[in-house]
Amino acid sequence: MNYSAPWWLPGGHLQTVWPALAARPYAGTAPQFQRERWNTPDGDFIDIDRLASGDGPQRPPLAAANAPLLALFHGLEGSSQSHYAQAFAHFSREQGLHFVVPHFRGCGGEINRAPRAYHSG
Repeated sequence: MNYSAPWWLPGGHLQTVWPALAARPYAGTAPQFQRERWNTPDGDFIDIDRLASGDGPQRPPLAAANAPLLALFHGLEGSSQSHYAQAFAHFSREQGLHFVVPHFRGCGGEINRAPRAYHSG
């Protein structure tokens, strides 16, 4: 398959920066998450953010119990607040899917207890 960049967004650098600066990750109400903490056998923890249902007219109810689950493993220094995670959460909500973002150690907004960290290697 051959990829051809849009005429208005040439080059890899612009294609990398544009979504973070200009793209809207979703239209409408921002996705809301419920945090769940899993304790690990080494005395540390992993935070999981699950897409929550809204109880208002702008938010659809939770996905059906048997609906598929979309899990997003974020990039380096990402989280459920990343623009791409917000976009996937919105898509999941619109499609009636369960959605979850497991945070790698140190990426959930709180320093982990163990002297270990997530790294790209």
